[in-house]
Amino acid sequence: MKKSRLLLATLSPLVIGAIFLAIISAAPPIPVNQKHVIAPSFSGAQSAQAADFDNDGDLDVVGAAANSNSVTWWENGNSWAATPITTSFTGAINAIAADIDGDGDTDVMAAGAVENAVRWWENQGGQFGLPTANTSPGTMPGGGQDDLLQVAAVHNGRSGDNDLELTSLALLFEESAGDPLSSAEANALIAELYIYLDDGSGVFEAGNDMLVTTVSTLSLAGGVQVVPFVDGDPNVLVAQGSIETFFVVTSLTADAQNQTPNQFTVTHLTDPASGTVSQAEDVTADIPLSLAFSSNINATLAISGTVSGTIYLPVVLAR
Repeated sequence: MKKSRLLLATLSPLVIGAIFLAIISAAPPIPVNQKHVIAPSFSGAQSAQAADFDNDGDLDVVGAAANSNSVTWWENGNSWAATPITTSFTGAINAIAADIDGDGDTDVMAAGAVENAVRWWENQGGQFGLPTANTSPGTMPGGGQDDLLQVAAVHNGRSGDNDLELTSLALLFEESAGDPLSSAEANALIAELYIYLDDGSGVFEAGNDMLVTTVSTLSLAGGVQVVPFVDGDPNVLVAQGSIETFFVVTSLTADAQNQTPNQFTVTHLTDPASGTVSQAEDVTADIPLSLAFSSNINATLAISGTVSGTIYLPVVLAR
């Protein structure tokens, strides 16, 4: 030990420096983390937290910004797509991710310094979505047939998940808002109700689209018709990450224009507040899947009369 100390003492500072430089050069470099910008202009950013909000297996981000009064979450991905939760929470300073209502998904809680309030927002995401569009022609003659609603079935699961299988669509029939049709009233207007699978064109074409199911006699409960699908029907399967489009089509009775009422509104029920909503399950495990929130969408159809055949008018000859 004494010899080692003596040897070190006899070395010149230049030699000692060279030895240390050699040791440092031989050591692996310290990694430098690359900067990844999630939000380049989140004015007055106060806090951020990582959590898996969409249950896809990776961590997303939620943040609060005081200057813009915003609480926003960003989905983990190439573009970090931003979804504002609120833009009117004055002086938002903190955002926390937690399962506040104990339903198995991650909600958001935040504090507002100027508003002097604490709020929480329920996570209304789901394993599948059914965004709907109104495609009604507005008016249709008795005996006519057309699509009224377009429903996009979206599989929100992770890569490798089984297909989702639609099990039912929930449709509300009303004369006007809050006035549901009875079964008798509905059947006097609607000869048959059809669900078609789009062939990929994006528009309803009876000759090209696939007929999935037919309801010949409506049986309404509080105006609601639940349209069931056959278990295992390949026409109602949706693969992970893909979208399949369906059309809700009605064929009117020949004398629909003579009925009372002679108009109706059909609403696709996707809002959990409605009570009854459309449903889907895992095709292999038959486990019900959670429906992502989307507002109920409706379409109204007024039934017009038709004039057919030849009409003969009297002819008066002047002398």
